[in-house]
Amino acid sequence: MPEHPDSIPLMVAWSFANPGSNDVDAFIAELKEYNKEVTRGMGLFSPHRMLNFVGRTLLSHDTNLDRLRVKYEYSVETESGEWEDLEKQMDIKSSTGTLSIGELVYWIHHGAKQDLADQDHCYLEELCLSEDSEDDSVPTYELFLGS
Repeated sequence: MPEHPDSIPLMVAWSFANPGSNDVDAFIAELKEYNKEVTRGMGLFSPHRMLNFVGRTLLSHDTNLDRLRVKYEYSVETESGEWEDLEKQMDIKSSTGTLSIGELVYWIHHGAKQDLADQDHCYLEELCLSEDSEDDSVPTYELFLGS
């Protein structure tokens, strides 16, 4: 059974309402610029600014995974006005070898933006290895988002 990281830190702000480039490198550049903009005006030693800097730095780091499954939750309003929580999953596979964190965020954005564009989430915190991974060769991670 292969060893998979227990968690993958993402630590970047992003709005799924953004269209996002269809080119991985251009998307990562947009992501970095978006994160610089959201921290502009914060104090130099603000904890949010420091975490954001770390997140931008991590975008080029390798996850050591060439493929994984990502589960995420979102809410929809039903016709009766009640909110229903839904869960989806997507399979992500690198076309170039192993996934960098930036490439991983690219695939998450393009796979989940239709469900998350109107949600109150704008911070990608981390991916945590799920206890219910069905297939050890393709690990399942749960996406944790913040506001």
